Amino acid sequence: MYRGNDAIALAIEKKDGILTAEQVKLSFDSVSGRLIKEAIKEGQEVKKGDIIMQLDSTDTDLSIEKTKAQIAQLDAQINSQNGAINVEYAMTDTQEVQTFNQIDQQKAAIASAQATYKNKQIDYNRKLQLLEVGAIAQSDLDDAKMALDVASADLA
Repeated sequence: MYRGNDAIALAIEKKDGILTAEQVKLSFDSVSGRLIKEAIKEGQEVKKGDIIMQLDSTDTDLSIEKTKAQIAQLDAQINSQNGAINVEYAMTDTQEVQTFNQIDQQKAAIASAQATYKNKQIDYNRKLQLLEVGAIAQSDLDDAKMALDVASADLA
């Protein structure tokens, strides 16, 4: 269709190499800055690599610096969070060690209570045999029974 010789085909072919104000406006809609130099005027032919216009980069430079500052702030926040995480890990490790120490203390207390109970059981059985032969008074056996009950409660 573009290869025809009608007016529209010829206009499109000629227009493809011409820069219009509308094309410039569309190309730079998202770009901010003050125009410093306009090298090409509307209707002039341009080639690839030609400088069309030059904008003041102050706004862009400030935006870049602002973004760099925001990145630095986020990096600082990340480092702060990493430090807090490391502190929490250290605290958790310390609490773990303390908990294991408490467990060891409780195991030792249980072992002590078991040994005491066994000793009181032996003492009670001895006194029971001595009472049967009349070698001790009932109060001695009662004392041994009470000590055995206390050791049993401690063990429980």
